[in-house]
Formats: sequence, C-alpha cells, structure tokens
Amino acid sequence: MATITSSIIALLAAAPEAPEPVTVTVPTAAIGSIRTPPQPAMTAFERQTLGPADPEAEPGDPADPAVPTSYGSPGDEDEGGLQIDRYGPLKIVSMKNMAGLPVPTSLPTAFPPAPRRGLFADTFVRRNRLSARGGGPTPTGEWGFDFHGYLRAPFRLAAAPRITDQGVMGAQTDGQSRYSVHAPNVPDEQYLSYQYTQHNARDWAELYLAYGNGVTTGVVSIQGFNFSDASWKEIGTQFGIAQAYVSIAPKLKARWARFLWKVGSFDNRYGASGRYDAGDLETYLFGRTHAMGEAAALDILIKKFAITLEHGIGGTRPNPEDANQARFTFLHHAHIGFRYQNKLEFNVHWLNAFADEADRINTLPRNAGAARGKQHVVGPELRIDWGRLGFWYLGFSYMKLENAQAVSRAIEVIHGQGTGQYSIGINANYLGGENVGTGEIFSVIGQVEQSIQKIRKGSKWYGQGPDLTAKVYFMLNKVRTPINPDADGDFKYKVGVDLLYTALPYFGLGLRFTQVSPDSDYVEQRFSVLSPRLVFRTNFITHETIEVQYSRYFYNQRTCSPDAQRGTPEARRCVQPPPAFVPPEGWGGTPEAQDMQAGPLRAAVQLPAPDENVILMKISMWW
Repeated sequence: MATITSSIIALLAAAPEAPEPVTVTVPTAAIGSIRTPPQPAMTAFERQTLGPADPEAEPGDPADPAVPTSYGSPGDEDEGGLQIDRYGPLKIVSMKNMAGLPVPTSLPTAFPPAPRRGLFADTFVRRNRLSARGGGPTPTGEWGFDFHGYLRAPFRLAAAPRITDQGVMGAQTDGQSRYSVHAPNVPDEQYLSYQYTQHNARDWAELYLAYGNGVTTGVVSIQGFNFSDASWKEIGTQFGIAQAYVSIAPKLKARWARFLWKVGSFDNRYGASGRYDAGDLETYLFGRTHAMGEAAALDILIKKFAITLEHGIGGTRPNPEDANQARFTFLHHAHIGFRYQNKLEFNVHWLNAFADEADRINTLPRNAGAARGKQHVVGPELRIDWGRLGFWYLGFSYMKLENAQAVSRAIEVIHGQGTGQYSIGINANYLGGENVGTGEIFSVIGQVEQSIQKIRKGSKWYGQGPDLTAKVYFMLNKVRTPINPDADGDFKYKVGVDLLYTALPYFGLGLRFTQVSPDSDYVEQRFSVLSPRLVFRTNFITHETIEVQYSRYFYNQRTCSPDAQRGTPEARRCVQPPPAFVPPEGWGGTPEAQDMQAGPLRAAVQLPAPDENVILMKISMWW
C-alpha cells in the first residue's frame, strides 16, 4: 500500500448526465419563502475532501415533486434570473461548466457542520452518480468565485453556590449574592481531550473562499474561535489563514474513471462515524491530516460497484518553542475502498507519521535527545446507509507508537493532535503523559441513526416533515504501554444517545445523554451529562438552528480530598480537567495547572469545583 504513488478518489459517474438547470424569475420578496432542496448522500471521498454537511438535514430525493429539480450547472443560462439549487435561489452568473471542487471544512477545536457542495460541484450531485466532483464538460476557460462558511455562537452560563459542601467556589463579599454567575467550568468542553462531548461546545467560525473553473479550483480558509467582540482578542484562538490549496480534476476520456489531485495546505478526513460529518463523537477513528503536501484520488467504476484508491504525502511544522516536544513530522498515507452504489461501503486506511529532526538550539533538557518518533494508524471501517435499515457505522483502528513524543499534529486522531504536541496529543490523553510516547491503542467507534419515518418510507424520506430521530454512539479504547505502568491496561469509553422529535417545521424537542469514563483505574473520574433542549428553525430542512438547552452534570466524585497531594493517586480520585485547558479561561486554566513539570497528575482540588448546572443558547448556520 505504501508504494502507491498517487492518491484517491473522485468517484465515477455511471449515471446519465445531469439535467439542464431550471431557471425561473422570482420576486425578491419571495426569495425567503422558497424551500431549500435536500441534499444527496455523500460518498467516502466527499466526506474526507469536502467535510461534514448539515447534520440536521436528511438527504433529499430528487424525484420528490416538492423539491426543485435544477441540478445542472449554470451553463449558458445567464439571462439574469434566479436559479433554484439546494441552497435556495441563486443569482445566475456569467460562467459555464462549473464542476470542480467545492469547499471543505477544517475544524481544529470543534467539528461544526458546513455545506459540502456549491456551484463548483453541481454538475455531479444527482443521487445515482457515484461522484460529486470531477472533470465535467470540457471547460470553457471562464472562471468564477464561490463562498462557503459556518458559524456557531453559543451563550453559556453557569451558576453555583460560592461555598458548597464539596469545596469552595469563591469567597463571598458584602453586597454579593451567595451564587456565583460565571462562564461554565466543565470537563467536556476541550475538543482535544478524551472527555469531550457535544453538550456544551464553544464558539467557532470558518470561511472558505474558492475561485476556479471546471478543472482547477483554488481554496483559502479563515478560521477561529473566542469571538473577540464578545470577549477579547486571544492570539492563540484566531487561526487566520488556516488552509490554502489548489485542486485539479482533469477531464478524462475514460467514463469509468475520475481523478482528483489536491496540492497545498489542506486536510483529509478518515474514520468519520456520522452520516454526513464526524458524527456525534466529533472525532476521527483513523485521522484527519494536517500537512502541507499533496493527495491524489482515483475512483474506478465497475457497474454498480466502485473501487477507490488514495495516496498522499506531506509535512507538518510544529510550534518550535521550547515547551513543545514535537518536531518536524513527515506524513504518508494510503487507502483503498469498495462501494456498492451509495448504500454499502468498506474501506481500509493506513496512516504513518514520523519525526527525525535534530535537537533545536536551546532545547530544554527534558526534550533533548529524542529518538526517531513514529506513529502508525491502520484499520477497516464499514458504513451502511440503506433505506429502511437506516445508517450504521462500525470501525476498528490499531495505533502503534514508538518514541512518538517527537511526532507533531500531522495526524489528528481519537481526540489527540499528534502525540507529543504540548498536552493535546495522544501522549497526554492516553499514555499518561510519560515522556517517551511508546505504546499501543486499540479503538472501536460505532454509530447508528434511525427514525420512525425512515423505517416507514425508506429512501423516500429525507426529513421533509415531522419525525422522531434517534442516534446511538460509542467509542471504546484499550491502552498498552511498557513505559508507564499507571496507563498500561487502561480501558476508556464514551457512550451516548440523542433523541430529536421534530414536531413542527419551526420547532422540535431534543434530549442527549452521554457518559464518559476516562480512566478505568479511577472510576471516580467518570461523569455523565443529561441535556434536554428546545430546537427552533425556519423549516424542516434549512441552514440554521437555534437551540436552548439545560445540562445537568453527574460526577462520580466532584472534587478530590482537600488533603490530596499533587501527583498522588488521591489527587486523581475525582473528575479531572482536560490535559490542556481551552484558552483563554477553560476549566483547568490556572498557573499551577499549566505547570508542565507537574505532568498530568495534577490535583483537581486546586481548581474550582466543576459546575453541575449549565444553560446554553446556541445559534449555528452553514452556507
């Protein structure tokens, strides 16, 4: 597999050509009332190249009479009217044959949904096509601009007694109430931590600017969180220009093949457990790549089956400051997949990252002399999305680490960026923070999605009316390491369920429950979250969602004994903050908690007690 010289996919088109667009003239006042058409299901290559789609919207049925049927590109239809596409009415621009690559998403600290298609891909959006991109008609040389984005803006609030029977929240002064009203202190808000859940995720925004024609497309992304107008500017949370790359999808004479080549700074995603995105666990079983390099994809169609081949290489430059153990890392990955229509998919993934850089000048003594570090991830996954059967995902990965404290964030996998990347890597999250980074991790991720109407109507149902939807998700991890006896043999798990009853086009009721067990040796660290919520939208299928939610946290042990000493087992017999707090003021963000010399065995007794009650109001939207 390692000898494959160019990487994957861009599936094949076995169905007839997409129909001509339907152009209509719509009064401006009526634009907002036009329903957004549903979107067809994504293939594996779409998921890793284009990114997640709206997790609330079900795929559409182009045959449904209520759905506008314009799936072609603008072509010669440039009379100045409005074209109806999946996102509603669009102004027709003077360009032709806009096939090519739509905008992906990149989510370093959260994984919000985002649109997966735009004008650059609308030639191949019909359900019976196995590809959502690729050459298309012969390009005319005309170029066009496309713009996508996503925002998530949560207002989060917690209130707790200043003095409790489980520890002191803070001193009460004259004129203050006995309750402290503050930003939540919760153990599950850091995405780059095993304890992460979707219950109270932080803010996030990303913009994707694309310019291209039917063959070549350039994309630039801008990303960040901790919106400065409502807080303050924290440099570490504003990522600026995070990605920039060019994709090339040449027009091939062979109708049974599609080829795509991406070059630049971009990410590919492998092991996403959701139907359209990273799933309710919001992580990747095999990895999301962070590298400057290239990836190529080839898709071969054989009647109703497709074979996918993919290969890529790249490099990742870590922050060179002394506190970071990670070094320059080389990435190499290869993949093969088999697909039956868009209903059943089986893939095998292999990713390899290694670091062999010499010590930097003024390297800290504890980081000096690092041996060649290696990180390998390999495994299969099975994905079924078949009518009344609903959606099923199951995957297994094996990760082998050898002196991997030097491996940077080239592979983001199971909530860890690289291995020795500060305290957000596999080393801190799984191996106990020991300074070598050697061990093995066995992981299983599964997710099932089903609804009442899906069982009744099968593929004809895409979320166009009232329904009760259920999701069940889990992640299991077994750790082996000969270096750290305290982490050797650890068993970790996360399991949860999410219910959503969509009663009206503009209103729904939801309930989410998740239990997290970060360390089998310390059951006191286990906690659960129960979150009922109200959901508001403008239609059953739309781009925006407003949620009002209450979360109740249940801790096996909320605080450690006041007599516990830092670095001792007693200091771990309570719920722990993440190995790295969320900047700028996430739970665990105290000077002592940031003391790298203390390692991960810091005592939670030095921190405010985690909150039990949290209120959230969140708006999210993609375009």
